[in-house]
Amino acid sequence: MSNIQPNTFKNYLSELVTKYPKGSPINAPKFGDEFAEALLDGDYFLEIPLSNKAFFESSLEFQKMLTDFNISKGVDINIKYLAE
Repeated sequence: MSNIQPNTFKNYLSELVTKYPKGSPINAPKFGDEFAEALLDGDYFLEIPLSNKAFFESSLEFQKMLTDFNISKGVDINIKYLAE
């Protein structure tokens, strides 16, 4: 993650809420009509490799960017660390 530019991180956050807006219909054709009337709902998570946890948690710039984005967009994106 230390190789990711702050602007790239912000783009990931924007893509998450733009691509998967709460309240939009679920588009899952491979499941047939199972989700025909279902809408997206729930929490937002941005998945980051576990190996980047220390960098992200110690980076005041990225932490501030996440907080500012959440406030400005009225969302609550959480970071989820995934084992590689």
